Amino acid sequence: MIEKLFDQNGWLFRFLCRTLDLICLNFLFILTCIPVVTVGASVCAMYSVLLKAVRNEESYIFRSYLRAFRKNLGKGILTGVLCFGIAGTLLIHIFYVAGKMGRCESVWVFICGVCLVFFCLPAHYLFPLQARYEGTLTELFGRSFFISIKYLSATVQLISIRVFPVALTVFVALSAVVDESRGVRKDNVRLQRDNVSLILRVSQGV
Repeated sequence: MIEKLFDQNGWLFRFLCRTLDLICLNFLFILTCIPVVTVGASVCAMYSVLLKAVRNEESYIFRSYLRAFRKNLGKGILTGVLCFGIAGTLLIHIFYVAGKMGRCESVWVFICGVCLVFFCLPAHYLFPLQARYEGTLTELFGRSFFISIKYLSATVQLISIRVFPVALTVFVALSAVVDESRGVRKDNVRLQRDNVSLILRVSQGV
């Protein structure tokens, strides 16, 4: 029983090997994302390795990742800069204009929000398609948009899975900041009361 458990063809050995591969892949992804502009190429390389790993087409994570990173470096940088640039511009417009809420501004915020939604839908498929298929950025974006609309329910679930951890982290961080500010405010109020009571006692003694 123990020999079968630790056999190289057993499920435990394969599970540990796959886990180690994922750890190495995440390390390589974070390392190649340090220059920031290479995030797009890093995402493409990660998807390329994952797609090959699912099909058992590649067993060397480092070599496969570096090869895919060099292959998608140019297009990946362009795609990443365009995607993050467009999404960042729309978000800046939404949050900047939201501080001046009027009738015209509300319409503009709504338009930017709709554009952001229709941009995020195909953006989730753009990098996997670029990692798997050849084509221009316009063709890949068109295919991504078609896939996102055709499989809309799966796209919504995918976005929810990716957005929920980020939203939860931001919510917890903001809650901690708000609680800390409330605690500081209560301490300040208590300190002010103590100072007032001390002043009253001194004045009464005089």
